Amino acid sequence: MKVRFQAIFLILAILISSFLTDYFKKNNFQNQEITVNKNPVTQENLQIPPSFYYQTAALKEIPLPSSPKKLPERNWQVYDPQVNSEAVLIESLDDHTPFFYYQTYKPWPLASITKLLTAVVALENVGASKKIEITPKILEVGNENYFKIGEIYNALDLIKAMIINSSNEAAIALAEFYGQEEFIKLLNEKALELNMTQTKIVEPSGISPKNISTAVDISKLIKYIIEKYPEILNWSRLPYLTIQPLNKIETKTLKNNNYFVENKNFWGGKTGTSPQAKENLAAVFSFKNHRLLIIILGSNNRIKETESLMEWVDKAYVFY
Repeated sequence: MKVRFQAIFLILAILISSFLTDYFKKNNFQNQEITVNKNPVTQENLQIPPSFYYQTAALKEIPLPSSPKKLPERNWQVYDPQVNSEAVLIESLDDHTPFFYYQTYKPWPLASITKLLTAVVALENVGASKKIEITPKILEVGNENYFKIGEIYNALDLIKAMIINSSNEAAIALAEFYGQEEFIKLLNEKALELNMTQTKIVEPSGISPKNISTAVDISKLIKYIIEKYPEILNWSRLPYLTIQPLNKIETKTLKNNNYFVENKNFWGGKTGTSPQAKENLAAVFSFKNHRLLIIILGSNNRIKETESLMEWVDKAYVFY
């Protein structure tokens, strides 16, 4: 009887122990659930790294990209233009539409378009604030009668004179100040740096017909100028430039000899003329909400050709 009672007691103890274990487990889990639900979800109780929040916030702040602008469409009912130049390049600087390419890899004498490269190299290596004296050697390049021996000019004024009035003497002065041979070396190194692989420069003004390049190479130079030195194109739009020697009180006014400077859509550029090169042009125009780059080499009449080609682009393409 005593043994039977002990067995029953043992069974009851096991049952009670099992019940209490289940109860406490369940009760603790419920309490844990209640605790988590009562507290706000935070970075600490979820153990999420801080970078998650920063990345998520950044993604939310980035706007969706707008739909791409529709490119101009070619109207093939309009034939290609008749070209009277050695090379022509017309393209949009905004969406890179190649409106018209003709012999764009043909080497041709640069003439005074050389001065665009000279301006870049002067700004990067001579500097705008250097004081440059006019020497007899500088005045040997031509009879411009703008500068006199012994006058001292700020380098920036000479760069502007070179761009606005296409002064050969200003270009030579900048090169002579740095060292003619070293400056010419820099011109060719800069051309290679810009991947102007068909360009060769032997002097800084463009007088020599041995300064040669292509329409494609010139386009690379113009794009670099727009990105790094847009002031060069801004200067080229000025109708006049007044400069003064640092050691004299008299001033000089130089006129811009670019025909398109009076055109309200002209954004800047450079011309070049010589017997070997004939008439060259590298210019940017505002056209149908595009920045239109036009490069013409070896033309008999660059003004007429430019105007004719712009009319052709207007007819040959549908703009949106």
